[in-house]
Amino acid sequence: MSIKPKVLGLIELVQKGQMLEAMTTYYADNVAMQENVSAPTVGFASNYAREELFYGSLRSAKFRLVSVVVEQQLFGVSTQRQCACLIASILSTRCVNGEPS
Repeated sequence: MSIKPKVLGLIELVQKGQMLEAMTTYYADNVAMQENVSAPTVGFASNYAREELFYGSLRSAKFRLVSVVVEQQLFGVSTQRQCACLIASILSTRCVNGEPS
């Protein structure tokens, strides 16, 4: 079975600004997330707490899908994120209160 419906469901929630709901729905208990060259954050609870703190610090966030590739059980997603008035790559810069951090 293709994972494409789940990937598209995840993307839909993120684009609606429902990142925490997306995490709850689609992320595994042993999820590992890494920001650039930082050490990975491992485990759902740790990652959820980190993302909850981040998204709670924003005045607004907007995501735009750039591309998605789904092949069997693997996928890659490229997005752009707009935080307050700052446009940042979801893979590079975080912004807190509209400023890069």
